[in-house]
Amino acid sequence: MEEKAEEFKLLGGDVRVVPIKVQPASSTKIRMMLFQNLDVSEYLDNAVEEYIFGNKVYLNGGAKAMIEEVRQIDKLKLTETRFFHTECVAKQARLLAKQYGADKDVACLCGYLHDIMKCLPKQELLHYFNRNGILLSDIEKKIPATWHAIAGALYCEQKLGIENKEIIDAVRYHTTGRKDMTLMEKIVFIADATG
Repeated sequence: MEEKAEEFKLLGGDVRVVPIKVQPASSTKIRMMLFQNLDVSEYLDNAVEEYIFGNKVYLNGGAKAMIEEVRQIDKLKLTETRFFHTECVAKQARLLAKQYGADKDVACLCGYLHDIMKCLPKQELLHYFNRNGILLSDIEKKIPATWHAIAGALYCEQKLGIENKEIIDAVRYHTTGRKDMTLMEKIVFIADATG
């Protein structure tokens, strides 16, 4: 490398040889690790990780580009049965969106996101809430089956960098519903019940 660098320098090039440690990991593996909140310090410098999340490096292609990425996260985070349910919900959400004039890609993405935190044990969900300053209401404390929706909405914002309130709220209210639901919230709520 040094000899080749010297050859290029003689031709007028500004060449520097930078020693690096080659890591046995693909960018896909690293992305999946980041999305799962796993330690990537073996592969990435902390500044690089912060840059990735801060600039949404992998998430700028809109809903359509995110669908396969989130689908892969679901495969890693969910049980086989829960993943099958999620696939059905995503498909059903797409059909409902088409029928009612909503964005089909956003609906499908919401279907893949709705149960993204479903397989975490109660204690881990409570720890996740505590770590992120989420205070459950007295009613929410009594219904652990809804906790994954609260955690899922937070995960969408914090880990996936989703800023679209329509998506975040569809994930957040897919189990409980709420007064004056948006069309997308209704689509995901019904898709979850029928998918």
